[in-house]
Amino acid sequence: PIVIGEESSAVIAQGTGAGLVVVDAHTGRKVWTSDFAARNTANCPSPVYGDGHLVWAVGYGKGAVCVKVEQAGGKWNFQEAWRSAKLASHMGSPIIHEGHLYGIDDKGGLSCFDLKTGQVKWNERAASKGSMVYADGMIYAFAEGRGKVTLVAASPEAPKVAGSFSVAGQNQSWAYPAISGGRLYLRYGNNLYCYEVKAK
Repeated sequence: PIVIGEESSAVIAQGTGAGLVVVDAHTGRKVWTSDFAARNTANCPSPVYGDGHLVWAVGYGKGAVCVKVEQAGGKWNFQEAWRSAKLASHMGSPIIHEGHLYGIDDKGGLSCFDLKTGQVKWNERAASKGSMVYADGMIYAFAEGRGKVTLVAASPEAPKVAGSFSVAGQNQSWAYPAISGGRLYLRYGNNLYCYEVKAK
């Protein structure tokens, strides 16, 4: 689940097997629901929020839903802005950055979407299906197979791949990459990797 709002007035959004649910953070009272992706095979990714928009993207052919979120006088309003079958997150959640959404597309690569409209800005096949983390203007895309990591600039202008490398492991890697204290952590199979990514 993710928190939206300030301490005095906040809601919690959570993707479930029955759809997207938003509850009051203080009372637990249901504020809003959507049956998007209800009864799907699996709804693994968490929703993401930024720039007044709540996005939930899942796999298995369902795609994504984007909801405009407004709050005034302690009241919350949720209005669906768009849906897209082109954003197809199987495991990892997309990333919102400066009015744009970065996520795995329906062909298994990385795409940039306009957050307000859902329009596709670009596709990049070098980064493949998996999970991602954002830091310092860059997306660290970790493929679910073969341990490949691709570094892509978070820019709507054009896909700019800064580099890639692979780590050893077996089977599929569904663990999210994480960055903390200037270090990148990756788990692939039984192996855990730590890389120094902070500028010297």
